[in-house]
This record gives sequence, C-alpha cells and structure tokens, in this order.
Amino acid sequence: MFSTDIDKYIVEPIENMIKKLMIIAKDPEAAAKEKLNKYTELETTVIRNAIIKIGALLSIVFGSAGAESIGSNIIEEGDMNPMI
Repeated sequence: MFSTDIDKYIVEPIENMIKKLMIIAKDPEAAAKEKLNKYTELETTVIRNAIIKIGALLSIVFGSAGAESIGSNIIEEGDMNPMI
C-alpha cells in the first residue's frame, strides 16, 4: 500500500518530468505543442507545467535557430556553451 502511493505520487510524476525534459532537449519547439495539465492538486503537476512553459518560452525567444543550442545545453552537464 505504501509503495503504491510512493509510485503514484512521487516516482511516476518525476519520471514523466524527466521524459518531458528529454523531449524538450531533443526538440525545444515541441514544448509549445504540449498541453498543460489543468488538475494541479499535486506539486509535481505544477512543476511539470512549469517545465512545459519554460520550454515553450525558450522556443519562442530563441526560435528554430537556437533550438539546437538549447537542446545540446540541456543534455550536456556543466556550464552553458552558447557556441554549440
């Protein structure tokens, strides 16, 4: 019972957020097409929606020309490299 709740309320939402980040890393413009979850009773849903909004804003600000740079910098660890 306890492990089921942990999976439902912690593990699965975090795994979904990681999947969203990887989708945004591969194609930052995909975030603009994502739908927000309107049921925000969980904090993880609020964070997931924020990730989608940030990805959409990055896509708008940098456009398709900056999409490759954004994706490469999300995937790589360390300092941001604007020259990618």
